Amino acid sequence: MAEGTGMAGNVGNALRVLFWRVMLRLRGGRLGRRCRIEPGVCLASKPGNPVIVGDEVHLGRGAILSTARTGRVVVEDGASVGAGAVVTSDAEIRIGPGAVIGSHADIVDFNHTFERLEELVEFQPLEARPIRIGARARLGERAKVLCGVTVGDGAEVEAGSVVTRDIPAGARAGGVPARVHSAAPPGGQ
Repeated sequence: MAEGTGMAGNVGNALRVLFWRVMLRLRGGRLGRRCRIEPGVCLASKPGNPVIVGDEVHLGRGAILSTARTGRVVVEDGASVGAGAVVTSDAEIRIGPGAVIGSHADIVDFNHTFERLEELVEFQPLEARPIRIGARARLGERAKVLCGVTVGDGAEVEAGSVVTRDIPAGARAGGVPARVHSAAPPGGQ
């Protein structure tokens, strides 16, 4: 029987949920009810810099949610993070309820500055700014969201896009860098 189907899949998921629930709690985080965690998921945080996962969240095979020195990751109820996606925070990343993060997407809220060119990048200071992915927003496969960006409620980001600026609620955006192709209709989505 294939992983994720039938009794074997249910037992495997139950064991992964139990393991990550304990690990997150030890570091001040939380794993909600009825979550689906596929094999290879990594939820890494430092004490006091939690990863918080809401109810009915799906974390795809090999997804990574982590905090750096001072970060915080919050995945709200009903959201889905695709296989191989990376969500890494040194400020705060908040993924809204019902949002869908495509496979192999990257959401990173920090970057190295280059104040001293004679020093290696690993010794350069970090600049960190929060990222917000709105409720029911959709990020396509391999999309990248850079520090300080908000993707509005119900917005869609096309596969392979690099989001360097805010995307309004209900808009559709894509490209490198991502540009808004269509806006939400007046008066709502």
